[in-house]
Amino acid sequence: MYDALIRLPKHQEVGVVWVVKLFHSIEADLMLVLLGERTAALTGYVMSWVRTVPGVVDTKLTSVLDWQILGKAEDFIELARRFPEPSPGPRRPAA
Repeated sequence: MYDALIRLPKHQEVGVVWVVKLFHSIEADLMLVLLGERTAALTGYVMSWVRTVPGVVDTKLTSVLDWQILGKAEDFIELARRFPEPSPGPRRPAA
């Protein structure tokens, strides 16, 4: 399932920031961080692409309207550098 989630299709209004495996969580096995301006686009992406991945049992969508409360831009840039993009693989076409 992790491999399928890191290869989700690209979308004009939604970006997949990262997929994280959670080993010590009782609530989830994976956490998917998406970035987008419109809640409707994010919700549609989750409903159309994430929930249709084989093995996904349930999803929970939490919105953060001001990402700066999570950290400074430099912190996110440094974090992104620690996790290079996966090698390109086959992607499902966008809806």
